[in-house]
Amino acid sequence: MTKLQDLRKKYPQYDSIGDEELVGAFHSKYYADMPIEEFHSRLGYKAPKQGWSGVGEDVTKSLQKVPENLLEMIKQLPGEVFGAASNPGRIPQNLGAGLAQGGAGLLNTPANIRDYLASKNIVSKESPSLRLPESILPQNFNYAEGVGLSDVKPGDALVQGIGASAPYVAGGELGALGVPARMAARSAAQVPFAIGQNENPITAAAMPLALEGIARGVPKAVNAVRPTNLLKGDLSTAELSANLRAARGTNTDLGNIIGSPTLKQVFENLTTKVPFSGSDKLLGKMGNRVSRRAETLLRRAGRGIPDGDRNVILKNTIEDAYKKQSKIKTDLYGPVNELAAKESFNLELPSLERFSKEFGESLNDSFLMKNDKTLRTAFNELSKYSKVTGSESLGTLGPDGLLSKSQATKAPTIVEAKVLAGRLDREASKHMSSPNPADRFVGGKFSEAAKAIRSDINSQIEKKGSPELNSRYKEADKNYAENFSQFLDSDVYKLTRPDANAETIINDIIKPGKRSDKYTRIEKIQNLLPDNQKNILGEAWLRNSIEKTGDLNPKEFARLIDSLGVRQFKALFPDAKFREKLLDYGKLRGMNESALSRMANPKTGQTLGVPAMLASQAGGVAGALTSGNLPLAAMLGLGPPVGSNILNKILTNPTVRKRFVDKMLKNSQNALKEDLKLTGLPALTSADAEQKRQRQTVVVDLKYKKNPAKKSEKE
Repeated sequence: MTKLQDLRKKYPQYDSIGDEELVGAFHSKYYADMPIEEFHSRLGYKAPKQGWSGVGEDVTKSLQKVPENLLEMIKQLPGEVFGAASNPGRIPQNLGAGLAQGGAGLLNTPANIRDYLASKNIVSKESPSLRLPESILPQNFNYAEGVGLSDVKPGDALVQGIGASAPYVAGGELGALGVPARMAARSAAQVPFAIGQNENPITAAAMPLALEGIARGVPKAVNAVRPTNLLKGDLSTAELSANLRAARGTNTDLGNIIGSPTLKQVFENLTTKVPFSGSDKLLGKMGNRVSRRAETLLRRAGRGIPDGDRNVILKNTIEDAYKKQSKIKTDLYGPVNELAAKESFNLELPSLERFSKEFGESLNDSFLMKNDKTLRTAFNELSKYSKVTGSESLGTLGPDGLLSKSQATKAPTIVEAKVLAGRLDREASKHMSSPNPADRFVGGKFSEAAKAIRSDINSQIEKKGSPELNSRYKEADKNYAENFSQFLDSDVYKLTRPDANAETIINDIIKPGKRSDKYTRIEKIQNLLPDNQKNILGEAWLRNSIEKTGDLNPKEFARLIDSLGVRQFKALFPDAKFREKLLDYGKLRGMNESALSRMANPKTGQTLGVPAMLASQAGGVAGALTSGNLPLAAMLGLGPPVGSNILNKILTNPTVRKRFVDKMLKNSQNALKEDLKLTGLPALTSADAEQKRQRQTVVVDLKYKKNPAKKSEKE
């Protein structure tokens, strides 16, 4: 113990005075004739450093005392808060005293800085004092007494401190700063306050940081060890919500839903393998509910579809649609023909004649023309009617594209020419799909001939027809282009032929594959079907999961969904809500893999480790009974099955599951808000986010309008 410590022990009334001030006072009063350095040595006192090194030393000592001061503040804080709450009538007076004290400190700040720098010999002790005269700003004025507080009570110091520091704290809250920046600003604001009060600015700056760090750190530490955070997996909030939605109505275990490896291992590898824990019944229930979900989806997909082979039903539906559109086409073109005859309209086909002169011989030499006299006659006779003077009748062409002889006419009718063009289009589609180059050449010429006929009809009616004839023709032609022409596509036309094979029609249309994602053929067929029949293709595809026994295989059901490309999936199932349910089933099937595997292929007791577990359990029970410890024997015998049963029920309880996930989602939202605060960024409202998404969509659409091919590739 040094002499300075003895001195302090002897005179405890000087505890509030610092070492430097106390040593200096004793030296001046009693040992003024002794050199100051010798006096310091005898007391065992090490004088503080001078200059800027002395400032650095003060900073270090102040930081070292922060924990001690912080503990003392925390110790006194409850009493101060309780005291302020117990004496609310003193709060206005204390705030007033504090504000006055803070104002005085603000005026004292320049002088306090000068005095400190002078004590460190950084500025001369003889430099002018910056302190206001005592008559203007008395240094020892009691501001509490000045507002009428004659005594001191618990809580006064707290409220006065709030009042004194309020102007400085407010400055630290200005601006749209993030949490770290605001903490730094609040801490920095305490420096001028402490200087004005002639207190340690380092301690004053460090205390808010320490207090706020504790206030923020303790809740985060507690939150980190909560089960909802401790057991969470690596799933996003969107994935969590999707898993919870997919598992609705089932007993899917919590570990699979939240993606927690720990809970999954506990459920799949521990509690469900304990003998007599009821796990077989539970897993069977889980598997049955997954299977029933698939059956429900298949029934919903088949709403409105009659019983029978889906291939035959689809072919009949397409044929009915074709017949319906054929009748509509005929009904629209019939009045056009009648009006043309009434107006003595003579149809000329100059484009077809020019085409025939160049390629007529090649077409007549084709296999089709040689063996189809009706088509050959129609083509040859129509192609020579560029100037009609009364040659032999072409005959009448029916809506099916076939010719039948009738009485002579001077020129072909509009319908006859249109039907020939349609027949040429169908033959072009068939020939263009041939692997033989010669057939594809002929198919291309058939298509050119059909275009020449339609071009002649359009130009002739526009040139020579009445306004009414033009109007009726455009109406009929519009219907032909929008509704009937799709039946001329090669993928569609072959399905409308009477000799088309209906046995494998659906598998011929659907070619699953995520990479190739061939969907155009599916869309062509879907466009032909009535709205209440657009589920035929999708339902037929899902029915492939039905086994020979008539039972639905849930694993195959999920595989069929997963095997489709994105565009195939969308084309087969136009209803967005139903697509979501199918995708949810895929998630559900994956989350219940263990339950379904145990159902489909029950593991033997040896694989589950049942003999070893039973032997170990029996050994423990026997040992407890031998030692006479009946409670321990009961616990060892009943504990594992009963405990596993209870835990399994908790992990698969839908209510527990929903509350747990809802809490995780709420925690994630709060964490996002905190992250935004830390970065100083304002959180987007839902409206802001939607506007941002729309702007991005507009940019993408504009970009891909310039190059549609790129958008198609991306899709």
